[in-house]
Amino acid sequence: MTKAERIRHLYRNHFPSFSGEACYLLRQRTISPHWTYNVLGTKLQSLYDDSKRTFIFNAPPGYGFSFMVSVAFSAWFFARNPRFRILCLGRSAHWATHHSEEVHRLMSTRRFKQIFPHMHVSLNKSSLQTSIGGSLIFRTVNQPNIHDEIDLIIMETPVDFKHMGRSNKHNDIKQFWDLQVLPSLKCLKKSRIILSTPCLLYTSDAADE
Repeated sequence: MTKAERIRHLYRNHFPSFSGEACYLLRQRTISPHWTYNVLGTKLQSLYDDSKRTFIFNAPPGYGFSFMVSVAFSAWFFARNPRFRILCLGRSAHWATHHSEEVHRLMSTRRFKQIFPHMHVSLNKSSLQTSIGGSLIFRTVNQPNIHDEIDLIIMETPVDFKHMGRSNKHNDIKQFWDLQVLPSLKCLKKSRIILSTPCLLYTSDAADE
């Protein structure tokens, strides 16, 4: 195995390494070597081996976690599982369009095709499709169309916390958790689920349900 082949093998099988390469391909810069990125990358990769796992994490905006989860991880996971159905949910149609285009741009690069030579996708609005039945769909949280056939669901910053008033922020977050998040988690017990939020969204009691 040549050095180039070893590197491609590393990117195919080690998501933290792939996420750095993906960032360089689209942003022409590398991800900061901070320990938090390695921890998050390792946790995300563990979802590949565990089909009944829910992973919820809180991270501040502006640090590249959105790119790492909704772009790099969704593309990496999809390329390793081209028959899977993956659903990514955000708070706006602009978010869905932007992220689907970024994933398609990443998967269209020469470097990505060298890492995953078998992966061929077509972009239709906010959905990427493979010829063997797989799909990577980006939608808004209020129209998720969740069903049992989804293999991975990513919910990123599902509500706009910036526009919540201080007086009712706690109630708004609790209502969102009770009405949208928990039902989704309960009906997708066979799926891998990621929920990314910019602030603490749940209590230990809610997380245990």
